[in-house]
Amino acid sequence: MLDTTNFVRIKLEQSNERFPSWDKDGKRVVFQSSGKGYSQLFLYDLLKDTLVQITTGETNKSHPVFIPNENSIAFDASISHEVYLFKIDPSTGKQELLIHRDLQCETPSFSPSGRLMVFKGYDINNETWQLFSYDFVYGNLNQLTHLKNSELLMPVLSPDGKTILFGTRDK
Repeated sequence: MLDTTNFVRIKLEQSNERFPSWDKDGKRVVFQSSGKGYSQLFLYDLLKDTLVQITTGETNKSHPVFIPNENSIAFDASISHEVYLFKIDPSTGKQELLIHRDLQCETPSFSPSGRLMVFKGYDINNETWQLFSYDFVYGNLNQLTHLKNSELLMPVLSPDGKTILFGTRDK
């Protein structure tokens, strides 16, 4: 049974917290917050009861998820009105592009090994968001859907990495 008597508010300022994601051990949670201008990422450590802002700057960061088998968090960020995937090491603050392709992308989701990622990518030819996968071992990028009159929303890999769940909306 879920104990609902001991709720803890981890961020005291009024803001818009979204897209929480747990690490595999359930000891940390990363989330997006847009209380003061641009959306930034925050990391809460349940054991230490600490909250740390892990990104800064004048770009929106969103959809954070822990990368399996790494001490990194993947997220998307806007650059000149285009969206790309990045990763950050929360202990050092070092950020880098997650994949080096000329493709707008957002909402990453990983297989349990971290080898495969699915995400939303922008198909320039159809002018719509589609489902893509990227294999980090071989560097393979594949477009998995070719939707014509709708766009893809929030792809998520199942915990065993065998099924992809996503939504669509009419254009």
